[in-house]
Amino acid sequence: ASRSLLTGVLAKEVVIANMAIIYGIGETAGEFAAALSSTFTPISAYAFMIFVLLYTPCVSVIGVIRRETNSIKWTVFSVLYQFGIVNSVLSDWKPAIGLKEKICYHILSDLLLSLQGFISLSDRLREK
Repeated sequence: ASRSLLTGVLAKEVVIANMAIIYGIGETAGEFAAALSSTFTPISAYAFMIFVLLYTPCVSVIGVIRRETNSIKWTVFSVLYQFGIVNSVLSDWKPAIGLKEKICYHILSDLLLSLQGFISLSDRLREK
């Protein structure tokens, strides 16, 4: 599921489609539900949905934040702020989900590396 979150940074609407690809599922809802029931409990599925909605904006929104604020600091702050929000929202759910750590720390480094690559690419494109 965390791999689909990485592609969700590019576009949030592809998270579920990528999960279906990762699990090797066809296009029927029954297959998808059966495959995910072995991975998610009902409460962890709700937590995952909340996480997807709150964890970070997509790359295009991050780019707009960078352009509108004209500051790398505000861009990074806005992404980290949303990680803080999702951590605080889901921290009460940790015992129910069975997590020993906060959810965001598992993928934060990958997302920050993706953000850094995007920002350096946008800077290079702006110079041309």
